[in-house]
Amino acid sequence: MKRKVIQGAAAAALLTGASAAMAFNPSVTPPDYTVFISGSSAASPTVYSFTIDTICDHSQDISTFVRDAAASEKGNDWGIACRVNTATTGVSAARNVLFLKRDNGGSGYGVTPVTNAFALDVIATTTGASGNCPGTPTSKTTPNNTAYNEYTCESANVSLIPDAGFSDVEPTKFKGINTPSGFNDFDPSTALPFSSEPVAALGFGIPVNTNLRDALQAVQFPTSSVCNPSNGSYSSNADSEACMPTLHPAEISELFVGDLHN
Repeated sequence: MKRKVIQGAAAAALLTGASAAMAFNPSVTPPDYTVFISGSSAASPTVYSFTIDTICDHSQDISTFVRDAAASEKGNDWGIACRVNTATTGVSAARNVLFLKRDNGGSGYGVTPVTNAFALDVIATTTGASGNCPGTPTSKTTPNNTAYNEYTCESANVSLIPDAGFSDVEPTKFKGINTPSGFNDFDPSTALPFSSEPVAALGFGIPVNTNLRDALQAVQFPTSSVCNPSNGSYSSNADSEACMPTLHPAEISELFVGDLHN
């Protein structure tokens, strides 16, 4: 259930109020607003970077909170604390906002908990020696070179009702065997006044014919590898996961529009 696009969620929460606030630590100064989003883990890396790059004010410090700073994925949940950029969000006054995202449970937790106001656990963003994120933050940058400070956090959670959610399929699919354990089937009659909006298209498991598979394997694996078509042991390994070739996003885009000629 995509109740709001991230930017819309922030704008709706922040339109009221007056004076701008300085950069903040949410465990020291309570945020003006907390925006909690649950659901699809596939959307999470994009949401993480988009929030830092576009919603946050880069003239102020930006703090993030993750379970495992070494992981490319940010664990089952994460948080971002920053002052909102009035120019990119269209809000009338800058506010200190704590954005929280729960990935655990996936898309099913982006639908029913939102429409039925079920509270979910999400990362606690307390810092300091006795807090959930006790260490010194690490300086990092997004792929777009936006600087932020990342805290590594432990296992403590807070329990909140999500304001919005992401799902990889439409909300009506979450019924019967697709209903997450412990929840009721999605009921459109209880969904109002929430709305569902498309945000992005995600591709899972791009199928290709064997000619393209073989050509990719010939390029990506050396002739000494059983994954290369010229190797004598290729036929018994060609379809194995270890020999699965990769496609770059640009190549996938070209395939979908019929523009890959080589």
